[in-house]
Amino acid sequence: MSVTRRHFLKTGLALSVSSAAPWAFASSVEDYMLFGAWQRQRSYGAGMLDASLQHATDLVTRGHHIEIINDNEAWLFARRPSSYMLRVNWRTGQVLTRYIYDSTRTGFGHGIMSADGLLLTTDQRLDDDAGLLTIRDGRTGEVRQEFLSGGIGPHELLMMPDGIHVAIANGGVLTRPDSGRTKLNLAHMQPKLTVVNRYTGEITQQAQLDDARLSIRHLAHLPNCAIGIALQYEQVSGNAAVPVAAIWQADTGIKLLAMQVESLNRAQGYAASAASDGLSYFAVSCPKANAVMIWTAQGQWLLTLNVPLAYGLAAMPQANCLAVSSENGRVYYFDTQTWHEKTTQRQTFDVQWDNHLIAHRRG
Repeated sequence: MSVTRRHFLKTGLALSVSSAAPWAFASSVEDYMLFGAWQRQRSYGAGMLDASLQHATDLVTRGHHIEIINDNEAWLFARRPSSYMLRVNWRTGQVLTRYIYDSTRTGFGHGIMSADGLLLTTDQRLDDDAGLLTIRDGRTGEVRQEFLSGGIGPHELLMMPDGIHVAIANGGVLTRPDSGRTKLNLAHMQPKLTVVNRYTGEITQQAQLDDARLSIRHLAHLPNCAIGIALQYEQVSGNAAVPVAAIWQADTGIKLLAMQVESLNRAQGYAASAASDGLSYFAVSCPKANAVMIWTAQGQWLLTLNVPLAYGLAAMPQANCLAVSSENGRVYYFDTQTWHEKTTQRQTFDVQWDNHLIAHRRG
């Protein structure tokens, strides 16, 4: 894989950025485990990436996000609109809990665990298409409370550093189980980033972009409670040269991020996922561009990593590494100090990876 943008400004900026990351306990890539969902011909699975994916959990539909609970368990989420989620032993692939949505709700592929052991998911109420933040039992998935997410089509959610508020990417795109993934409201989209109190349901922050076709889908934590946003432009036809990333801050709202013109054109308005080490960089994957786009954590454009069919991203900050999964089955590892690929660690699997790649530190 090659690095563009004049060898990352001749590596000078890379060194200045990475030197700001004083990790107290450095580790290697081998100190992390990676998890993902995949498709192999007409079968689906999810689990830990080992040499043969031998500890996989079989899925009846395509998987999406994986939320690690502890050193043995995880929640697996199906791609939206979804009818189920699974709590599994990821060491063996055994299903421990199978939660099935009733006919009044559908899932949107994402969930997070709270420090007090609850599972928070993004869902849709089907009688009025309202987006929901659902508070669930962390072991059974049973609903304890439901709050409005503040928009239609809620997707990824992040716990804010205070442990009280949740940031939600309301994509603004209406889909329903009876019509599959058909987008039903492209002429009337209203994507919003909202921040919701998980105890009371109060929406304490809400932000929108001027262009209602820029759907807010995936999120990553940035310094000082800021959030990096991966965007997907819902064009009717043709290729859109529009930004694929933005940063939200509570005091300034959402700011679109500038890109090199060539990279902007290549991306075609589509970012599949987002990742950050929480300190120095923000990345989004752009499979239509065969690339990963990189900014500083403050939103300054840095460079493009050329990665065929890039989808999932996983930051491994204490190893100074960013992992990238590809639809061609490969997993690439990049040194985030030089942005060179660790070619000896590249892996190839007989699968197509989904949008998300999850890193979990051993021990």
